[in-house]
Amino acid sequence: MSKAGLVMTCSTLLALLGPGLPAMAQDAVRLYADHYPPFNIQTETTVEGTNGLLLQTAFDELGISTEHLIIPWTRAERSARTQPNTCFYSAARSTRREPHYQWVGPLSAENVTLFSLAERPVQLNSLEEAQQWRVGGQLGDTYVQWVVDQGVAVETLGGEGNSFDKLLHDRIDLWVVGSIAGPYIAQLSGTRLLPAYQSEKRFELWMACHKAFPSETIDQLNALIARYQEDGTRDRIMARYGLAP
Repeated sequence: MSKAGLVMTCSTLLALLGPGLPAMAQDAVRLYADHYPPFNIQTETTVEGTNGLLLQTAFDELGISTEHLIIPWTRAERSARTQPNTCFYSAARSTRREPHYQWVGPLSAENVTLFSLAERPVQLNSLEEAQQWRVGGQLGDTYVQWVVDQGVAVETLGGEGNSFDKLLHDRIDLWVVGSIAGPYIAQLSGTRLLPAYQSEKRFELWMACHKAFPSETIDQLNALIARYQEDGTRDRIMARYGLAP
C-alpha cells in the first residue's frame, strides 16, 4: 500500500528556534512513510493520518522542521536505518527491528488480522487453517512476518504492489493487515471485509529513527506523545478520522 513521489515540507524559521533546542533542529528531519490509512494518508498535497498528524504536532511544538515522504515500505525502513536525521512510521516495534533504531511512541496499536471479502467469506478456527488458502500481504511488513513465523505461507508484494487489490480481484483469499487499517482501507473503496482470524496480541505502531538521531530529541518527542495521550490531543486527532479512542 505504497505510493511514491509525494513530499510535504513543514518549514520553521531558524530565528524562532529556541536556544535550548538540539543543533539538528535547524535541518529538516526526513520522515518516511507508506500510504497506510488511517495512520499515514497520502493526499494530493500533503501527508496526513492519525500518526502523521500526531508526530507533526510534536515536531511543531519543538520547532523542528520536517519533510514527509511517501515511499514504498521496504525503502522507508532501509532509509531510516542508513540515513542520519531520518525516521520512518508507522512501524511495528519488533525484536528484529528493535536494535537498529531509536523509538518514539507508541502512536497507536492494532491486531494482526486475516481478512476475506464479505462476498467470499472464509472462516478459520485457527491460524493454522489458513495454510489451505491463498494468503497475501506486504513485503517487509512485521504483521506478515508474524504470520509466516506461525507456519503460514504468505504471497508478498513490494514496491507499488497492493495486496488489497489482489484480494479484490480474487488473486488471494485472505489479506494480512492490521485490524484498524484493513476495514478503513476497504471502506474507502466501498468494500466490506470479514475477519477470518485475529491475533490476541496487539502490535504497537511507533516512529523508528536512525541510531545517530539525537537522543535528547527522542526523549522530548516521547514526552510529548505521552502528554498527547493524556491531554486528549491524540483522541481529537483520531476523532477526525472517525476512530474511537
